[in-house]
Amino acid sequence: MRVAEVKKPENIIHNVVKGLRNLHPLGILHKDIKPDNIFLDADGTCKFGDFGASVVLPDAAPLADSAYLTNDCGTRSYDYAALELIFPKTHDHVGHPQWLFGQGVNFWALGIMAYELATGAVLE
Repeated sequence: MRVAEVKKPENIIHNVVKGLRNLHPLGILHKDIKPDNIFLDADGTCKFGDFGASVVLPDAAPLADSAYLTNDCGTRSYDYAALELIFPKTHDHVGHPQWLFGQGVNFWALGIMAYELATGAVLE
């Protein structure tokens, strides 16, 4: 999706929120929400693409909390990444960085995307 070509940004935001509300109860964190990974079909419905950085949370991790601890933060676009995906929270016993995050990382990226859709300005 190209931000400049979007006619009704509120529909895009609504569709992305609906999509996240379907993913999050399944324990899926996309971690790379950005315009390049949102695809529109003929009727304007949004589809998520590029799940390469996504994770599926273990059953024990409450999704509403920032509860997922990992040594592999994955690749993603820093332009849309929440700070907890950029800076490690702690280090393991060997000194490798570990990140702690939850569903908020998807909503952070959605907020940046919403700003860009509403204003037509791309943050850099």
